[in-house]
Amino acid sequence: MSQIKLGLPILGFLIFFILFSFVWFSSLTMQYIGFTFAFFLAWSRLGTHRLFLQLKLLAPFVIILAIVYALFILIGISPQGNSAWDYWYVYGSTRTLLLLSTILMFRVCFSLISFNSLLLLNPSIHLLKYIILGRILYRSSVHTHARICFWHGLIPTEQISKQGLGHRFMVKLASALAMTLYVLAEAELKGKQIDNRIQCCYKEKR
Repeated sequence: MSQIKLGLPILGFLIFFILFSFVWFSSLTMQYIGFTFAFFLAWSRLGTHRLFLQLKLLAPFVIILAIVYALFILIGISPQGNSAWDYWYVYGSTRTLLLLSTILMFRVCFSLISFNSLLLLNPSIHLLKYIILGRILYRSSVHTHARICFWHGLIPTEQISKQGLGHRFMVKLASALAMTLYVLAEAELKGKQIDNRIQCCYKEKR
């Protein structure tokens, strides 16, 4: 039963990923459908608050992509000889929608897999290491982002009541970058600690 509970979410994500990343990759209509499906599925599974936080975290990256594609349109770059708008609108929209829908579907499928169900599979000690490390990093990323935003808000220049849109965008981008660097450092530290405990407390069967 635990294998079925683990396999179905993974299978569902793989089917979604294959269909929208390969079969319907160039279809803007299908990418809109895929994003709409992933959005409402994430809304029903994660709830409004967690979905809002997820989209808020992704917003800086989406805005950067939109700015880059908009610059290509303004410059008039058109690799296939069509108008720059026709090319970059389809090119940018399909990839941005695919990015968002894939992340949302991953969150939905990941929420269906519990830590205990993974332990019931009786994985090897090396696989168990990555399961534990993934759980630690996930919890760290969830709690760290709020702390980073809190400490960043204590900077005197950030306490000015009126801040422009560009400044707020840079703040969100800086917080996302800080969280990424923190998680990478945490992964290296916790990985070494887990390796040390494995060497000291676990003897492999020969």
